[in-house]
Parts: sequence; C-alpha cells; structure tokens
Amino acid sequence: MKKRIIVLAVLILIGIIQAKETSFQRSLVRVLQDFTAETLYIEAPLCVLNIGPSDDDNIELKFIYFCDAGEIAQSRKVVSSMKSEIQQSESRIDVLVNQSLEMIKDIQFEPFSRFEAKNYKWNNREYKISPKTGTKIKCEMQIKMPSNMVFKYSGIGLSAAIEDIGDINISSEFAKVELTKTNGYQSLVLDRGEVSLDRVEGDFLCVGGNIRIEGDILQASDIKIAIEAGNIDLYLEKEFGKIDIVNVNDNTKIETKQNFHKVTLFSEDGKVNYKEKKANSNQFLYKDENGTGTISVYTERGNIDIR
Repeated sequence: MKKRIIVLAVLILIGIIQAKETSFQRSLVRVLQDFTAETLYIEAPLCVLNIGPSDDDNIELKFIYFCDAGEIAQSRKVVSSMKSEIQQSESRIDVLVNQSLEMIKDIQFEPFSRFEAKNYKWNNREYKISPKTGTKIKCEMQIKMPSNMVFKYSGIGLSAAIEDIGDINISSEFAKVELTKTNGYQSLVLDRGEVSLDRVEGDFLCVGGNIRIEGDILQASDIKIAIEAGNIDLYLEKEFGKIDIVNVNDNTKIETKQNFHKVTLFSEDGKVNYKEKKANSNQFLYKDENGTGTISVYTERGNIDIR
C-alpha cells in the first residue's frame, strides 16, 4: 500500500512539473563600444526595461525574450522567432525589437495591468492585447549606458525602472515608469499609466490620458503636465521657475516650500486651497512680490491643494 502511495505521489509530482513547463525564454548579451552616438533609441512593442549607468563608456544590452503560450512547443516557436536589430549612426543607436506578434492571436502583457483590453496598432497592424488573458509575451532588457546619453523609447506597453541617467523621452500607449535620480529633460507621452518619481532633477513633461503621477522632484526650471485624469501628488524640494498643470478630471496635490510670485488655480467643480489660503470660489489668483516662479493648475472636476 505504501509503495503504491509513493508511486502515485511521484506521478503527481511529475505531472505538476510537466504542467508548469508551458513557458520558454532565451537571453543574449550585446556590448557596444567605440561609438560616437549621443542617443540610444529602443523600439519594442511590449517591453520591460531596467536601465542604469555603466561603469565605462560602453553600452551593455541584455535581452530576455519570454513567451507562455500554454504549451512549451508553441512558446519555444514564438521565442525562437524573436530578434533584435541594432543600427548605428554617428548620432544615434537604434535597437529595433521584433517580438513576432503576428504569430499570436490574443496577447497578454502582465508587467503593467492598468490598461484597457483592446486592439492596438503596431507597424500598420492591429493586435488584441489584454492585461489578464491570452498568450503572455514580453521582451525584458537590462541596459547599462553612459549617464550623459539621451534615452528614447517607443512602444505599446512598457514597465520601466530607470535610474541615474540624463535626458529621457518615452512614448507608449500604456506604461508603468519609475524614475530614480534621473537628471535631465524628462518627457513622457502616455495614453494610460503610472509614473513614480524619486529624487528627480531636471525639466519634466508628462502628457496623455489617464495617468497617476507621484513622487518628488528636487529641482527644475519647468514642469508641464497635461492629462485627462489621474491623481497628481508631488513634493517639490527647491525653487522652480514655471509649473503648468492641467488635470481635467482628478485631484492635484503639491507640497512645496516655495512662495510663488504668481499663482493661478481654477477648478470648475472642486475645492481650491493654496497654503491654507482657501479660495472663496473655485478660482484663486494670488501675487507675491517677494515670491519666485509661477504656478498654474486647472481642473474641471478635481480638487487643487497646494501646501
């Protein structure tokens, strides 16, 4: 009896192991040396990025291609067809990732789940992409690059953690972006997303649809945010030159030590507060001859709280 139980347990264990073997991944590393380019451009439809500064003047690119199609053979087939093309010129390095989306009927992108399941266009073709169902697919890239280079990304879906590099330009349908100690001009154009800022320096631009933005900016001469919805919660460390925010449908909260020279706050249906100087109406106009910089915040349905 005991022998039968042991055999059965072994068979169950083998079955569990086999059941889990539905995904496949492969990785490769490329090192770029002796280049004159000032910009690194990544084009990848569904990507996970981890970017940090290199210890030298080289660029190290580690690619991890992943697919879980429900069965190992199909996953292996999809991953085997994925590839990256690197094009170099004097001013720019382009990394173009082909994830073989045309081989998949329904695509799932797990790393960021707060987006709408629908058809998305990429290279003149439409693909059905969902956060919860379908074939799981992604290209993970671990990048070490010189901190003074410009980084640019274009794609459909992105989950990115970027630390201690300069200018950043990201364009994606949906994305989760974490910026840590970045120190250049940072531009984000997203339809839906989450943006986390940690000790960021440099001018900041964020434009798009439903985007949540939170964190701290140490210093910048110019901050521009224009979104349809998504709460904004920022801590501003030092003095800033110009801040313009349009958040049509949600709340904006800013904590700052700065006394601004000119303040323009307007909410059609929400409450307005500026450093405990509550507005009598939905509009607040204020000038301080001893202050510096300007701040302007507009919303239709959200609250504005500047502390």
